[in-house]
Amino acid sequence: MKLPSSSATNLNKPNLEHMVSMKDFSVKEMDNMMELMAYLKQARADNALPQLFKNKSVGMIFEAGSTRTRVSFETAATLLGGHGLFLSPKDIHLGARSLLTILPAFCRACVTSLWRVLTVQKRWMDC
Repeated sequence: MKLPSSSATNLNKPNLEHMVSMKDFSVKEMDNMMELMAYLKQARADNALPQLFKNKSVGMIFEAGSTRTRVSFETAATLLGGHGLFLSPKDIHLGARSLLTILPAFCRACVTSLWRVLTVQKRWMDC
């Protein structure tokens, strides 16, 4: 099964966007993401998921404990060929500039679920 070309599937794209808010995307971009999700859902049913994160780490930071969120992201990372790396607020210095430069250096993708998103967003954009 050939993966459709999309900005979401080109992980080497130099200007890959950060998804901070749904408001940051146009209707067309959201439509493209929904098409990709439908494709991935069908690929999973067909046992033919593309290995988008093959041999890559996916860093995950969740400020509040959520078993369902953590398990769903770790499962997705594994199904797409990667390794989910869970970091709790106890493991890291949340909001520290060093975290926002170190994590992207070692992880191909970073997933966050934070209450203090504006603080982290500002620091991320300043890096």
